[in-house]
Amino acid sequence: MDINKIKNNLSWDFKFDDEFKNRESGYTFIIDVLDGNALVSVYRYSPYGIKSEPLKEQPPLEMIKTALTNQGNESLNDGLFYIDKEIRNWLENNFLNN
Repeated sequence: MDINKIKNNLSWDFKFDDEFKNRESGYTFIIDVLDGNALVSVYRYSPYGIKSEPLKEQPPLEMIKTALTNQGNESLNDGLFYIDKEIRNWLENNFLNN
């Protein structure tokens, strides 16, 4: 995973509704829930598709659960969800600064 490439093409305000409306490519961070497991992932989007890749080092699980609960997903239903400000701060300090 090329952190510099991510940093140079990072969108903190990405919205899933806009995903295929423009022709831009870039990266954002999401919470990807699958089979009850919630992981913060790098989300690469382009006009041709998307890719979600979980981070090797994850924020604290309670931080992830709080972000999901605030989006109405306290049951860890499968899907893609937004990160919150606390996770963004964690990413800036622990992932992007490496």
